[in-house]
Amino acid sequence: MTDDELIYEPIPWMSKREINSVIRNNEPGVLSIAVLSAALYSGDGIWAEKICYKLVQHPHANVRGNALQSLGHIARVHGTLDRKRAIKLLQAALNDEHEDVRGNAYNALEDVKHYIKRNGRWVGHP
Repeated sequence: MTDDELIYEPIPWMSKREINSVIRNNEPGVLSIAVLSAALYSGDGIWAEKICYKLVQHPHANVRGNALQSLGHIARVHGTLDRKRAIKLLQAALNDEHEDVRGNAYNALEDVKHYIKRNGRWVGHP
């Protein structure tokens, strides 16, 4: 397998307590999964969004990229998001030094623009 090959694995469900513990331990491999779990499964988009904002400046590219990607998931799954803040952050991340982070930012930016109207209300699925 080359570095360019992606491996897709299911994101495990993690409790808020587990996610908070992972954040405290700051282990990038687990942290990059925990932020996705928060966005997809927490049932609390506002809490998950706060987690993302904590991690979008993380020094590890996978954590940073997944935190950005998770903003798009939150828009799609939860329908709650500070649109203005998210778009500003995602646009800035389009200049990240890592190509994968830039790609995650681009995809999340498209999701946010698609699913969250300018007034912050959820558009829902197409």
